[in-house]
Amino acid sequence: MKTGRIYAVVHILDMPYHADKALTYYLTPALAEEISVGSFVTVPLGAKNRHVMGVVTELHTRETLDRKFPVDRCKPAASLVSSEFVLTGEMLGLCRYLKEMTFCSIGEAAKAVMPTGALRRLVERYALPPGEEERARSLAYVQTLSGASSMEGDILLLAAQGDGVRRDALNDAVGEGAARCADHLVQKGLLARTYTLSESDNTAYSTFVAPAAPREDLAAILDGDPVVRRQYGYRRRSPTYAKILSAVLQAEGGEICVTEIDPEDYGIPAALRELKKDGLITLRKEPRYRNPYAEQSSAAPRDENALSEEQTAAKAALEALYRTGEPRAALLHGVTGSGKTRVIKAMMDEVLADGRQVIMLVPEIALTPQTVTFFCSYYGRRVAVVHSSLSAGERLDVWRQAKRGEIDIVIGTRSAVFVPFERLGMIVMDEEQEHTYKSDANPKYHARDAARYRCAASSALLLLASATPSFESYYKAKRGIYSLITLKNRYGGARLPEVIMADMHEESLGGSGEAPLGAVLSAAIEENRARGEQTMLFVNRRGYQRYISCLSCREPVMCPHCSVPMTLHKRRSIQEAADESAEWLSHGVLVCHYCGERVAVPTVCPSCTSPHLHAFGYGTQRAEEELWNRYPDLKVTRMDTDTTKGKFSHTTILSNFRDKNADVLLGTQMIAKGHDFPSVTLVGVLSADALLYQDDYRAAERAFSLLTQVIGRAGRGEQAGRAVIQTYNPDHEVLHFAAAQDYEAFYERAIAMRQAMVFPPFCDMVLVAFSAAEEYELMTAAEKFASHLSSLIAPDGAYSDVPMTVFGPFEAQIYRVSERFRLRMILKCRLNKRTRALLACVMTEAALTCGSRISVSVDVNPNSL
Repeated sequence: MKTGRIYAVVHILDMPYHADKALTYYLTPALAEEISVGSFVTVPLGAKNRHVMGVVTELHTRETLDRKFPVDRCKPAASLVSSEFVLTGEMLGLCRYLKEMTFCSIGEAAKAVMPTGALRRLVERYALPPGEEERARSLAYVQTLSGASSMEGDILLLAAQGDGVRRDALNDAVGEGAARCADHLVQKGLLARTYTLSESDNTAYSTFVAPAAPREDLAAILDGDPVVRRQYGYRRRSPTYAKILSAVLQAEGGEICVTEIDPEDYGIPAALRELKKDGLITLRKEPRYRNPYAEQSSAAPRDENALSEEQTAAKAALEALYRTGEPRAALLHGVTGSGKTRVIKAMMDEVLADGRQVIMLVPEIALTPQTVTFFCSYYGRRVAVVHSSLSAGERLDVWRQAKRGEIDIVIGTRSAVFVPFERLGMIVMDEEQEHTYKSDANPKYHARDAARYRCAASSALLLLASATPSFESYYKAKRGIYSLITLKNRYGGARLPEVIMADMHEESLGGSGEAPLGAVLSAAIEENRARGEQTMLFVNRRGYQRYISCLSCREPVMCPHCSVPMTLHKRRSIQEAADESAEWLSHGVLVCHYCGERVAVPTVCPSCTSPHLHAFGYGTQRAEEELWNRYPDLKVTRMDTDTTKGKFSHTTILSNFRDKNADVLLGTQMIAKGHDFPSVTLVGVLSADALLYQDDYRAAERAFSLLTQVIGRAGRGEQAGRAVIQTYNPDHEVLHFAAAQDYEAFYERAIAMRQAMVFPPFCDMVLVAFSAAEEYELMTAAEKFASHLSSLIAPDGAYSDVPMTVFGPFEAQIYRVSERFRLRMILKCRLNKRTRALLACVMTEAALTCGSRISVSVDVNPNSL
């Protein structure tokens, strides 16, 4: 029992970084009994006392508060949002860590840590004042207004109806500025502002039906006994009623779940209500978990997960690290097909045997089905899955199961690192080099950093796994910060694929623009088709063709909202439009991959009105059409963003290919890594050059990683594999390193260049991004920011001790996106405590001076510059 007044320190969820500070509220005795550190609450904020949500980070008594704190001016907290969803001490610490490292607010971090849908929405309404006199005064005021369409009058009349009107609906209902006008009416005492929390807690329920009347009476009703029917007032003629009663009578255990009666009869809900009203049945609701992967939990293991001698040694080394009982990190580096997943599974057995739990991160949803199938076959219902294609309710159920200790393994993409396991023993990051582990929205965290924090807090093992680890991780492994464990051989005696460089200079290419398939790759596809073996083809761009350009003025067709050429897509399927491939104007649509704008293909050049438009390059759609035209009997499946918009699109496409319902799997990066198809003996890279010449210091690393991964999809079964790389630069060293799968040699060559040029891992890169709708305002704000930063790190500045190299401001690679202009600054530094303090200082100053019209953000070690 808490005695004395309790004070809660609260951080507002929707507060921007520069204004994020601790606010103190006192708790009423009733709230003090319910609220703990980590609880989410609603509190009044500002002079208008508008209610907002916040998270409690500390609890105090008067004695533990700062003695100078003016408790007499302290406002009371309004309500508890949820007793179920509370941040643990570890998760609250993680929020503070994310704020410090990524320059987000505590509220932004808390919303990232909690699953979508966990927090009920706070609904703000306007209604007439509760007293009769006050209501009469408000309505009388309406009569005094001139003009029937007065905004104040419209708002008051809406507020007089039912429970009032929601604030977020006012502008649509009355007009722009209605919310501000309503606030003015509140100040006048003519309106009252009320707050409620949405009632739904996002819980799913199963409904069970049981007999309320004697079973013999139900049987008599079904038999048409008029006496019993009159007794219960039963006059139902629809067969749905008889269907329900018959199912209830036949149910084992006396009750039946509604979903078992007839899922296709949409009249059942209404019939249940009527039968309950008649006193014939009772209805009982029971919470249930939504698990779209339930069927996979009953799959049988494909083998006993026997380890090779090399794998056994790797597992022993990992187990020794785990058994220390201290937080440890290891990098499992193995060639493609070396069986890293089997080693991970063996380590999971050890962790689970100790009663601890495991989080396994995968970089993309495309890798989730294969990983889930593998681990569910061994661990069944102990496994749950989290990724962005699941509904908010499905993700929330995983959170609940993890919190209650009902599952032991969670497999998922980046956000799965926040699953609230209390007995965490290991976090695995598969394909740890992938850029998708880094968030592009606030908080701009890397899952590896969050995983490292959680493993340190839980004395757990962090296991990074990849055939092409990031330079940052491999550098730490070389220095002994991580333990380096290697697998040099493919599992089961499989050999690395033979790699053929197809020099496109020597190819005879015809058709419109550049053809996707050269002679060498076409011959290899023919061979594979004749042998009944499967093929994977990688194209690093979706769409039909890269862009359309005018042959007269040489200008590409640009997006009207962005400074980027639009990509040509097919409107119809390849099969429908194959005979019209030359007439792409009639069935094409131009799409901007940045803002989503879609326009019809113009018949004349928008710049010079010339009719001479030509399409250049190719994407997955064009490559698919080429395959269909050349090999009509070949079954081709395409996998890219356009074909994987459904919840289980990835699973369906990959399952069909695994079951040999398709001969060729054609796709973008989502097919390039992590997949294990034993029947694939040929991999084709249609344009390797597009990977080599990107404007980023990581271009070579990313090209090597992607090419090594996609080559490694071939020859993972009993048959030998081949890979054909189409390129205009067959002598490029990155291609040869990737062909040989020689990561060590490539790393030694590239890391020397990184060190000479002082790029990560020998420094940290900070990207400061500016954007605004007005170009002049943007440039002015960026120059002010640069000037302020320069003054702080100058020899006589407050942060003269912070070594930093500043580049910019300069235009972003794509200067305009969605009607907003963009500038960049790049800072080379070491992200220590002093550097973070400097960045916090300039970010706070920028927010105060730039205002809401200019967006300024910081991204530490971003995916791209």
